[in-house]
Amino acid sequence: MKSLNIILFAPVIFYVFPDWPQWIAQLFPTYWVINPIFALAICAVAVPVVVVLGRRLQGQVAAA
Repeated sequence: MKSLNIILFAPVIFYVFPDWPQWIAQLFPTYWVINPIFALAICAVAVPVVVVLGRRLQGQVAAA
């Protein structure tokens, strides 16, 4: 059961070391699950930043 965790965790190592060949990570089935989750996490972090910066810019334009 513990060896199964290595198979599940292996694609994460290729995110940590992007210089390694990515085709190896694509052999693991969890790569195809982690990749969309990783993209959604980046979007979830970026959206609030864009909203805050947009409101600040809107306030500066309204004041000018």
